[in-house]
Amino acid sequence: MTDGHEITCDARQEGSKAWSILVRGEIDMATAPTLADAIDDTILAGAHVITVRLEHVSFIDSAGLGVLLTGAARLEADGGRLFLEGATPVVERILKVSGVLERLGRDADTET
Repeated sequence: MTDGHEITCDARQEGSKAWSILVRGEIDMATAPTLADAIDDTILAGAHVITVRLEHVSFIDSAGLGVLLTGAARLEADGGRLFLEGATPVVERILKVSGVLERLGRDADTET
């Protein structure tokens, strides 16, 4: 991370198998592994549904999109889901243009 930016990922259990991960910062090639680790750790802790909260994310690139799709695939393999919530306008546009938002959906309130 030579450019000085980083992210934080705070996971919280929201229900018996439902978790949320609050992400802060920019998700790019340098920081995407941090998000990948947070998703992996949450799945290992028993998450069946994960909501990734993006309201404090200012940017996401293809590495970050790949991490979200990989995490979703891992959950779906066992009947789970990964949702997105609270994307900033810039991030939401990237998610829409890439098709990731349509693929993953948002808000897990009806899925627990």
